[in-house]
Amino acid sequence: MKCLQCDVENEESAKFCSSCGVELVNKKFKESNFKNIKMLTYTLIYVLYAYILYDLLSIGSYIYEYYLWKKFENTSILASSVETTIKLLESYMHIIDNISLILSLILLVLIPLWFFKVNKNSRALGAINMRYSPLWSALWFFIPIFNIWKPIQVLKELYYTSLKPKSWKIMRQEIQELHTEKNIFDWKSLKDMVKKNIVMEAVITFWWGINIFRVFFIVAYTYEVTKAGISNHFTEIKVESLSSSFDIISILFLIITITTIYKKQAENNFQLKE
Repeated sequence: MKCLQCDVENEESAKFCSSCGVELVNKKFKESNFKNIKMLTYTLIYVLYAYILYDLLSIGSYIYEYYLWKKFENTSILASSVETTIKLLESYMHIIDNISLILSLILLVLIPLWFFKVNKNSRALGAINMRYSPLWSALWFFIPIFNIWKPIQVLKELYYTSLKPKSWKIMRQEIQELHTEKNIFDWKSLKDMVKKNIVMEAVITFWWGINIFRVFFIVAYTYEVTKAGISNHFTEIKVESLSSSFDIISILFLIITITTIYKKQAENNFQLKE
């Protein structure tokens, strides 16, 4: 049996490599464990696009509501027609928010499940010495405090193990070195990074960074409003619109990451069968 780490031949009954000491991987066994996650991946992507549609509808509603409030901010009494329109708009937003809640619950199931399946496929493709197990790849989303940074670490590991399953740690080190050496604001350097598929680490970082910033942004605003004891319609609309905009950017980064990892695993599985 050949070691996937150092390519040294070992006895068929051996469990660890006689040269480097890593756990040996039975290639035939691993191939049989690879599962096609196309349906799960595209279902997740479609739900994420549906959430983007919700955010766009929300932004449109916020802008229209802002226009109505701004138009009559110096008027003591709102025109009855405008007041009716605002009430209808609020009812419409209530329905949209209920749809958002359903989409959020679906994503709460699909995203950890996708992490779980991708982790198992990475192992099936020959990735060894992974830090996170399939189960913990999913569970970290639900553990308070740890879910602030653990999911991004899991996703980065899944990306590297999908890109180069047998030598993913070496690939990760090379990518990190290139990130420190190259200037991301230099167009030629950025183009070179895209060609080598290493800009994805930045995409993953931006996805989680925007997500965390959005949460703290909303929490900070809510705290200030509660502390002051007053709420301003214009400020609320601006905050909600900004939050939805951040959400759209974050989801787009996640879709790019999911698509890339899925395609890399499919390519590696195809090469493994040849």
